[in-house]
Amino acid sequence: MIASDRARVLRVMTALAIAAGLVGVVVWQANQIQTGASESESTATGPGLTVFLGSEGIELPAITGRTLSGRRLSLEEFGGHVVVLSIWSSSCEACRAEALDLAALKRETKPLGVRFVGIDVRDRPSDGRTFQRRAGLVDPSLDDSDGRVLDEIRGTVAVDSVPSTLLVDADGLIRARWVGKADAITLRDLIAEMDE
Repeated sequence: MIASDRARVLRVMTALAIAAGLVGVVVWQANQIQTGASESESTATGPGLTVFLGSEGIELPAITGRTLSGRRLSLEEFGGHVVVLSIWSSSCEACRAEALDLAALKRETKPLGVRFVGIDVRDRPSDGRTFQRRAGLVDPSLDDSDGRVLDEIRGTVAVDSVPSTLLVDADGLIRARWVGKADAITLRDLIAEMDE
C-alpha cells in the first residue's frame, strides 16, 4: 500500500469515528428529551436503577389492554395504590429469577395495598400463562404480544430490555425504573418510603 492510500484510509476511518461519536450524542440527547429525565430529576442508585426525584415524577401513560386471562384491564383501576409494574417475557432467564422475588414481595406488601401488574412482551399468550403459573409471577399480566403497551411506556421513560420494572406511586407517577433484574431489597425499601 502506498503512502497516499494509507492516508486516505486513515482519513476515512477518522471521519467514521467522528460520525459515530456524533450519532451517539444525538441519540443520548433524544433519549433525554423523550423520557423527560435530566440529571437534576433523576439519580442512578445502583446497577440498572434510576430513581426519579422531585415533586413532579414522570407520569405513567394511560395503559389499557387484555390480560393473559383475557380480561380487559386499565392501570387507572389501581389509582391510589403503589404499583410495581414488571415487564417480562417467558423466554427471559433473568425474568424467572426476578419472578420469584416479586412473588415473595407481593405477599409481603399486600397489607400495604401495593399492587403488582405484569406486562408480558412479544410473547405468545399461552407461553406467558404457562410461565406465569410456574413462576408464581405477578397477576394480572397484560398480553403485549404486539409490543403496543411497551411502546407507550417507551414514549415516557426508556425501557429497552426485559426484565424491567417500574415503581409507580399512588398518584400514577413513575418514581423508579430498573433495567435488568430488580433488587427486591431496594424495591422493598422504596415501597416503604412511599408508604410513609
